[in-house]
Formats: sequence, structure tokens, C-alpha cells
Amino acid sequence: MTSITDPLVSVVLPTDTYETIAPVLESLRRLEAPERLEVILVSPEADDLRAAALGTSGFHSVRVCHTATLAPMGAARAVGVEASSAPYVFIGETHSYLWPDALEKLLSALVDGNADVAVPGFVNSNPTSAFSWAGFFHGYARWGADLEVYAIQECPTYDCLVRREVLLAMGDSLPGMLHNGEILNEALAKQSRRLVFAPDARISHQNMEKAWPSTIEHFAIGYTIGSRRAASWSPIRRLAYMAGSILVPAVLLIRTWRPIRSLGAKHPFPVLTLPTLLLLLVAKAMGEAFAYAGIPFGSCEEIRAKYEIRRLDYASGFNSLKK
Repeated sequence: MTSITDPLVSVVLPTDTYETIAPVLESLRRLEAPERLEVILVSPEADDLRAAALGTSGFHSVRVCHTATLAPMGAARAVGVEASSAPYVFIGETHSYLWPDALEKLLSALVDGNADVAVPGFVNSNPTSAFSWAGFFHGYARWGADLEVYAIQECPTYDCLVRREVLLAMGDSLPGMLHNGEILNEALAKQSRRLVFAPDARISHQNMEKAWPSTIEHFAIGYTIGSRRAASWSPIRRLAYMAGSILVPAVLLIRTWRPIRSLGAKHPFPVLTLPTLLLLLVAKAMGEAFAYAGIPFGSCEEIRAKYEIRRLDYASGFNSLKK
């Protein structure tokens, strides 16, 4: 049990520069009891980040950790988790912002529900374009803030509150799990970990709005997923999945259709959103097919890290303090 002077939550934030993460830090200061937060910044430019962070105040502590690279992102997140000291860990992003009362609600859901992972309700913070909504639906529709509370079997790879002991128990597998939600959720299910969904604990998420970067990002996501799977598969299995990749968009659309319909009833979205979503799902399926076929395609991990860290460069402006 922690004392009132110990940090209660460690917030892990991979970033390239201090300026990139500054809006997130600003939003964290608006949480209840920010003095119980241990903020851990992880970056390849740790010395520059440490110098820039010297004047940061309002938290229990701010620590800066070095990582060799931000690609793949899971390695940087794992560095932050291993450096954490609080009993609960929240792995954030450069473009997601907890609402002022969200962390207390996540903690309550975790403790009252005797759970290991608490998932917040996601809000599209830039609902102005079809690509923004399509990216949001693909990534977060199943955990939309306006959905009813329901039993969940999966969680996002990040933007969740997790018991630190659960993450540390993953051992050397942690970097891969914090990069690929498929691996993480497989491990959580195997260990019979309990997940709770707290839609009232809201988090605003910024989504890309530019067509080409969005499409390339989803191709890269599919390619990295396919590469991981193909590494241990036989040629026959890879061939079968390559042929079956044509079905991936339909499967993913069916999987998210119910929450999309529920969210769309409360938040009307642009008429081109569903065709745009289908485009992104096709791009992801093509990435998987390329990986199964063994066709090289640049450095997809670097592509994913670039768009993950610098997402605000590809979206309209957002004031994290408006909520």
C-alpha cells in the first residue's frame, strides 16, 4: 500500500521532444490530485528532454528515461513501465487527453471491479472529417464514450489504467505486448485477467485527417501484424492467409458495426466516413497480404512511430483544455 506521499499512478509518455508532449502534460495537471502522478517521459533524446523538463511542476515527480528508438513503440513504453514505481500505470500518447475526472473514475472502476485493466470511454476530439471518424472508428469504436457499460474481452494497447504488477509479470515479452494489442490481449486472456470498461471516464483522442498518411499508416499496421504472424508460420499457412486477406475488411467492419451504429446515432458523421473506413481497412488488409507474401515494404515500424508520435502534424488543431 502506498502512503499519501507516494505516487499513486505512473503515467508513461513516449515522445520525441518536450514540445510534442507539453499539451498532454497540461491536461494531466487538470486531473484531480496531479501531485499523486509520477510522470515518466521516454525518448531517444533524453538529455535534451531532461533539460527542457526541468521547470515542469504540479506532479509528484517527472522522470526522463532513455530509449534507443521509438520504433517499435512497445520498447519505449516498456522502458517507462520498468522505471515506474506507482501501483498503477497509465500509458499515454502524444495526442490523447484524459478529462479532469477521468483518472479517478478509472481508479474506482479498477478497485471496485477488482479488475486488472480499466478502459476509458474514447471521444473523437476532432470530429470534422471522414478520415478522422474512420480512423477513430477503426481504432476505438468498441470503447466509445457514449456506449453503455458492457463486459469487454479486449483492451487497447495503451490509454488504459493497468495494475503495474500485471505488466511486470509479462517479463521479456512486455515490449512486444505494448506494441501489438493482439499479443497483449492474448496474454491477458491466458492469465484470466479481468478487464472493465468505464465509459464515463472519458479521454479525447486526436485522429489523423489527411488521406495519404492515414492510408499509409493503416498499410503499415497491417504489414507489421502480418510480419509478426508470418515469422512462425509455414509457407502453406502464409499462402492461405494471403488469399484470405481479401476478407479482412469485411470481418473488421462487421466486428465494429454495432458500436459504430450506436455512436453514429449520437454523433452524426460525414457521409463519406464509411467508404473512407473501408479504404483504411483495405489498406490494412493489403499490408497483411504483402507481409504473408514476404514482399518487403520499407520500414513500417518507423512509419508507425512517426504517425503515432507526430499525429498532431496530420490533424486540425485541438485545445486539450476545452474539457
